[in-house]
Amino acid sequence: MPEQIQEETAALLATMLRKTLFVATSRAIASTEANRPFIIGHFRYMNALGACGARSPPGPSRSRCDRLNILDATDEAEAA
Repeated sequence: MPEQIQEETAALLATMLRKTLFVATSRAIASTEANRPFIIGHFRYMNALGACGARSPPGPSRSRCDRLNILDATDEAEAA
């Protein structure tokens, strides 16, 4: 059974490991209060990117201020 699991895992990872990913990192430098007027627009924008498949949800980070977004783009120009 473990050999079957290894083979299936390798097959699932084969397509994932060959994909080029683009990421965008950001760090908040303003206070939460200073950013508050922009939060709703930012959430709408990020949700729209996710809805069309252009962005994957960010993973956990060490800080509430650090962000990493994975962009589904074919090249650097599209990611920008």
